[in-house]
Amino acid sequence: METDIDDLYQLLDLSNDAIVVRELSGNVLFWNGGAERLYGYTRQQAIGRKLSTLLDADSSSDLHAVGTALLLSTGSWKGEIAQRTASGIVIKVSCSWTLSERDGSCRVIEICSDITSASKTKEALDRSEARFRSIFENNSVALLEMDFTRVIQELAAAPGLADSVRNRPNEIEKNISQGLLAQIRINDCNSAAVRMLGLSHKSEVLGGAQRWISASDCNIPAMLKALLERDSIFEDECTIRGADGESLTVAIGFSFSAKDFELDRILVAVLDVTGAHEHREELTRAHFRLAKEGRAAAVGAFSASIVHELNQPLAALLMNVSASIRWLNRPEPNIDAARNSAMHAKIEGERARSILEQTKARMTTERMKVIRYELPELVRNTVTILARDLEAADVEIDVKIAQDIREMVGDPVGVQQVLVNLINNGIEAMTGVIVDKRLTLTVAPAEHGFVRLSVSDTGHGIVPESEGHIFTPFFTTKPSGMGIGLAICVSILEIAGGSLSARNNTDRGATFDVILPVSSPETGEARR
Repeated sequence: METDIDDLYQLLDLSNDAIVVRELSGNVLFWNGGAERLYGYTRQQAIGRKLSTLLDADSSSDLHAVGTALLLSTGSWKGEIAQRTASGIVIKVSCSWTLSERDGSCRVIEICSDITSASKTKEALDRSEARFRSIFENNSVALLEMDFTRVIQELAAAPGLADSVRNRPNEIEKNISQGLLAQIRINDCNSAAVRMLGLSHKSEVLGGAQRWISASDCNIPAMLKALLERDSIFEDECTIRGADGESLTVAIGFSFSAKDFELDRILVAVLDVTGAHEHREELTRAHFRLAKEGRAAAVGAFSASIVHELNQPLAALLMNVSASIRWLNRPEPNIDAARNSAMHAKIEGERARSILEQTKARMTTERMKVIRYELPELVRNTVTILARDLEAADVEIDVKIAQDIREMVGDPVGVQQVLVNLINNGIEAMTGVIVDKRLTLTVAPAEHGFVRLSVSDTGHGIVPESEGHIFTPFFTTKPSGMGIGLAICVSILEIAGGSLSARNNTDRGATFDVILPVSSPETGEARR
């Protein structure tokens, strides 16, 4: 029987998760390598001590008591609790407890994983969304959130009609315009829009846009032309019908990024200018208010971009700082190891600062400096940075770099951001039961003046229903994903004069191809 238990413990010791076996009283019986890495206590320091003495943070005692009660009544419990590591840092972990009976005695098996970074990311996104919803709901301008997905799909299926919309919008017949209008829906609106239409609740506004707008009184083809051509601002004056049947003359407009927007969430501002003698002045005010709303809406995307891109270097920085503290807190401090961890933390901090500066430059009109850099060296340094993540995921990596790759001129920080995103996505694509987890990085010349950087994985590949959306902002198939990483990569590369594409491999997995110009689109500096 003891041999069976020893064999079980040896298997548990192979897990990357923290696994602890304890008595009901709390005394630790088993402490695997994952627990050593997560909490900072060695096996010798933990076994025999009460788990609550080792790990409990002040804020988790009540939740811990609830979990214990459910464990005793049902035999298991799952939840998220705060725990304090050996270095004094409080982390948030996802735990699964199971009650096990053996030889008349009860034991508790705890499996835990660190979700501190994921929790902070979600909180940041929630705050960003809350700010946007507050601006949307409380604005004095009537705002409609409209869905143009179906009408754009209809134009894509009819190239001739799409060509007419782009080149001859004023020649399209009213009955065709009315058919296009019937495909547009209102998904949300604020209180100002409800009041403007003379209604009492937003649910009365939602649905088909043709309930309030007529193609005879509104230039629908011109609106769709602006949407197809990614105009930054669309403004027009038209007539809509209120709930009492009376006509309202309104100035309408919408604003969206040239690259990053969602067809089902186009924000449209509507300003009632009925009977106004100062029509031009009101239209100008609508323009500035709409621009302000566009900037406010962009705050959410910018916040998500910053959170996504800084997550990896900050996590690495925290890990190295924690390691440095552990080396210094040993009975015989290892100064060299602590200094090495501190140096790695400094490098990650500098990388985070560079990412922040470059991201800010891309989101504003600032100039981004371009420099000469060696692409092979950048690729190898990036693999070194992510070595621990690759090892933790049990992923092998092959790097193949052609001999004739020349010196590049551009934005190495941006290129490294793209490569980090693609490697992390490749790691996540190979989760689950996959025999050969392997990433292949290939650097080779492409067409004249360009270099191809390919990242291939042996994962599950891109499912057909996702193929047309993987570069769309906030589209994700991951339960905890943000859906912004690939969209950021596309933005970075397009600014640099490059591109990003994806394809499924013939056997298994997928390949992402980055095309980079050997020299910057502009001499010396690149402007967004």
